Amino acid sequence: MKAVSENKRVLLLLLLPVVLLLLSAELLLRPVTSIIVKNQFKLMEEYLSQRQHSINDIILHQVPEFHFDCGPQDAKLLRSPENYNRYFRVMGIKTKTGMGCSSLGSDLLLPDLPDEAFIGRGFGLTTTGAMFDTEQELLIYFRSNGNTAYWILDSSWIREIINLPCRDCFYIEFLHHAPGSEGLVFERGNRSVPKESHVHFLSVMDKQHQVEQKLWFGKKLDDYAREKIFVYGLPLSVLLGMLLAGAYWLYLSYHSSLKSMIQRGIARQEFIPFYQPIVDINQGKIVGYEVLVRWKKGKEF
Repeated sequence: MKAVSENKRVLLLLLLPVVLLLLSAELLLRPVTSIIVKNQFKLMEEYLSQRQHSINDIILHQVPEFHFDCGPQDAKLLRSPENYNRYFRVMGIKTKTGMGCSSLGSDLLLPDLPDEAFIGRGFGLTTTGAMFDTEQELLIYFRSNGNTAYWILDSSWIREIINLPCRDCFYIEFLHHAPGSEGLVFERGNRSVPKESHVHFLSVMDKQHQVEQKLWFGKKLDDYAREKIFVYGLPLSVLLGMLLAGAYWLYLSYHSSLKSMIQRGIARQEFIPFYQPIVDINQGKIVGYEVLVRWKKGKEF
């Protein structure tokens, strides 16, 4: 019966971590999603910082060099490899005479560029025109003496990042609060997420550029996080259970060994000495003693 009881304890230790994981999975869900969302923000901030520096360097290099006549100098600035990278979809010029050119060569039809969207030093920010519910792009423009230079940004990077680590789990909004661009909203991701009944969002304010980043997440991220909890948690729980069961078996083996029992017996004063005299019959006197030790084991043994 004792062996059966010990086997049950070993089985309980083996299964205990798995049972605790199953019981605590929903409690772990929110901390896990919080870590995923914070990592997502960190990834986006790092990319945005790199993107902002690259865009600023190129634009601030081009503006003083433009002749605003769509001549060789302007064409070189618009189409040279060092001034054209993955952050731009297209860039171009509208001259005050009505002439236009772009990095694609031909003139482009642009939406009306509002004067009130200026963000400083002749620069303005708006979006490309809406068309059949397709995604719009950010458009930066610069005006000087009736001439306009513009840069349409390529925001495909947002789609790449927004689908990490799971597809269609996020929806992000960039809400502009800077003077001249108040109310400008740029969005990407799964548009159904903010409409869910139990949706969450995390908002971070970029004080330097006065842009609020609001990241929405809901059921799909919860499902992904729950899956990862079990994918990584179950093997670790099984391993922990095996370690606990193995440690308990080692404890039982040592606890049942003769050396361990003797040590416990000495500590509990279970060894009682009995002295037996040794008598020399020729001399008729005691010449020594023998010590006999009796071991009175406790109830545990």
